[in-house]
Amino acid sequence: MCLTQICEFPKIASVILFQVVMAILHASLVVLALFVVSDAQISAMFGNPVQADNCLEWSPWGPCIWLRGSNPRWSRSYFDQLLPGRTGCRQHVFFKLLKDRWGVAFNNFYNYVREVTVSEEQCGECSYQQSCGRKCHRRAQRKRRPHQPLFVAERRCEGIDQSNACVSKTLNGGCKLWPNPSIALPNVTSSMVEIVNGLEYLSCIPEKSKMNF
Repeated sequence: MCLTQICEFPKIASVILFQVVMAILHASLVVLALFVVSDAQISAMFGNPVQADNCLEWSPWGPCIWLRGSNPRWSRSYFDQLLPGRTGCRQHVFFKLLKDRWGVAFNNFYNYVREVTVSEEQCGECSYQQSCGRKCHRRAQRKRRPHQPLFVAERRCEGIDQSNACVSKTLNGGCKLWPNPSIALPNVTSSMVEIVNGLEYLSCIPEKSKMNF
């Protein structure tokens, strides 16, 4: 077994989302504000993840997204864990575009992470929840106020202790779980695949067991 000290697997999803952002820009839907927030999940990689006032309405914070465990929701895909309707994010333009164009690649990677993760409770500060904006504008309502270019806010799940390291399976006898050439990322450009393969999405160390004699 391996102990995941730092969870950074969402960065790969965020690299895929770079293409989503470019598609959104091409459609003149948003203006890109790109900067990296290392402890964030998806939207925070490309802009301010807070509920900014350039959206007049924000949905309630959705359920915590996770990989596996006793909660039946956690056995669903990432997209199906998002709530439907106007109170959720499943039909929001950001996630709809991601699913329609890069959903297979996203799910392939997400299912791989699910397969190699042993922990069944939120851990490693990896569980996030989303809120989606409605009636949004490209610019903030006031100068020097937070601006949300993608109309999606994210935060680490509150009230849940995620301080414990995640436990992961070993791969070929080691803790280097990525890149894995057997995981297909269709519709992701070759240049983006190179970036994805260069990321250490999990920082792992071998688990040492103490035995009493």
